[in-house]
Amino acid sequence: MTPDDFLNHIKADGALNTPEIYQIMDEMNLFADMNNTRTFATVEKIRVRKHDDITR
Repeated sequence: MTPDDFLNHIKADGALNTPEIYQIMDEMNLFADMNNTRTFATVEKIRVRKHDDITR
């Protein structure tokens, strides 16, 4: 699913609890995190960091 597909799905009041929606939201979240970190972290490092934050 592309970002445009996602936006069209949202505009059409599509379901948000599908695997495709979860996947693109996760990808967009990781992309935002990579762009907002001051260090060049890998996707795996960001996932580990997020998991550690959640489990604290």
